[in-house]
Amino acid sequence: MEIIKNDLHCNAVRISGQEISRLTTAAEFAIAKQTARFLKRIGGKRLIRTTGRAFLIQDSNLLAVRYKDKDKVYYALPGGGQEKFESLHSNLQREYQEELGIDIQIGELLFVREWIDKEQNIHQIEFIFKCSPLVKVLKLESEIPDGNQIGIEWLPLMDIMSYHIYPLEMREHLHTLIQRNTKVPIYLGEGK
Repeated sequence: MEIIKNDLHCNAVRISGQEISRLTTAAEFAIAKQTARFLKRIGGKRLIRTTGRAFLIQDSNLLAVRYKDKDKVYYALPGGGQEKFESLHSNLQREYQEELGIDIQIGELLFVREWIDKEQNIHQIEFIFKCSPLVKVLKLESEIPDGNQIGIEWLPLMDIMSYHIYPLEMREHLHTLIQRNTKVPIYLGEGK
């Protein structure tokens, strides 16, 4: 396999004497090369990523995904990145179906949080919606788990401050939101 006219920044690839199954590898290589060239052209900057997350409570427990990164265990609300031309509600429906096999009803927007990490070149805006399952969730399993995901758990709301759950800023408002049913700030600011 060889790249044709690399000096002209062409992404064409010729497969000489190779099986057609190698075409996938060639196409992936060409796409990766073009993506790297594009990022270099715009100074390595990435666009802002938007995500939908669900705040789902059942029997006084909050549904959370458990992750491990090196020696650190943490939790996050289920959800994920929005795809092009996908509404936030459609995004949440898809993510819950993919990650947990659960159909949900989406309620009001509870929180908006920014995650900015200059070291990792990440700028993400998370929209957190109050959600409920269409039927009681009896079993939790992930069809398509994230790379460093190690589980899915129900976290007791009474003990939520003892869990390292992102966004951390959200924890402070949960008891007010749930027990007193009063307004809390929607924009949580820039998280870590």
